[in-house]
Amino acid sequence: CTSSSSRRSCPMRSGDAVRIAATFKLVTPEFIMALTGCTYAAAVKPLLDTKCVGCHNAGSLGGGVNLSAYASTQTVALNGRLFGSINHSAGYSPMPKNSAKLSTCEIRQVQRWIQAGALNN
Repeated sequence: CTSSSSRRSCPMRSGDAVRIAATFKLVTPEFIMALTGCTYAAAVKPLLDTKCVGCHNAGSLGGGVNLSAYASTQTVALNGRLFGSINHSAGYSPMPKNSAKLSTCEIRQVQRWIQAGALNN
């Protein structure tokens, strides 16, 4: 999938990456992220900067969440709040607020990054 706003892509589905990595006994989060291209620096940070940081930054903590820095982003990623909100899951405040839901591709990029451990890569 390709994110229309950032033109970054995930050329491979994460399941494909896992199967390839397992064949060569290289299954590590870092390896999967390298294959899929869904890293914090390449996919997640640019997406958050474009769609989230306007309201969720150190100077304006919308909902008490700061997505402008890795450490605070990792916290909400690992506790489920980031994915729950962008996926519009029950029990979470749907984000972005007063805007269109992120594309399936954008949500999948964040989900893959979280599933790999929300690494600072």
